[in-house]
Amino acid sequence: MSLRANGVALTQGIKDLQAAWYQTRGSWRDAKAEEFAERYLADLPDMATKVGLMINELDNVLRKVKSDCE
Repeated sequence: MSLRANGVALTQGIKDLQAAWYQTRGSWRDAKAEEFAERYLADLPDMATKVGLMINELDNVLRKVKSDCE
């Protein structure tokens, strides 16, 4: 699997997690749910975006290295 494919898989995984969390929040509405969301989920979209950008940069570098070695 290429780095770009891994980036796409990461993005899809975040979307799937957000959908599952939205469904879970329908029945879990206490303070612990808020704490969980803040502690584990709030920063995921921003972190995924940053990781995606890093994956793209790394993929570009590896393509250039491969091209230079051919």
